[in-house]
Amino acid sequence: MTLSEEEDAYANRYLLFIYCLDILAQDVIEQCRILQYYNVAWELKNDTLSDGYDTLSMGEKYLTLYQKCCIKMLLQNIENIPDEIINVTNIRKNHLKTMSDPVWTPLRIEARKLLDILAMETQRVRRLLNMDP
Repeated sequence: MTLSEEEDAYANRYLLFIYCLDILAQDVIEQCRILQYYNVAWELKNDTLSDGYDTLSMGEKYLTLYQKCCIKMLLQNIENIPDEIINVTNIRKNHLKTMSDPVWTPLRIEARKLLDILAMETQRVRRLLNMDP
């Protein structure tokens, strides 16, 4: 099966968004470990927003209305994270502290739910890219 350029671009961006959701769904220590204690909150917020909005715009014909609404809701909640939580000195203890802020708790839960909501689309995209048997 040959993918169109548009479908290939969507599929790759979608998987980047899923990667962000996977990280967001993890606990504090795992989030920091995955992102190697480097600008953890900033990277997670900005990458999730960027990849999420790109997924929405590129995936208009691939995502259901419900999936799009759930993605938009999560992205809006992420946008509301205060800058003082995102902009911390780039040292390990500060990353652990900022990622332990209560603002992240509902986002982790929401990310887990969204991964479940997107599970069938994730399987479809992985098959398109020959990542699954």
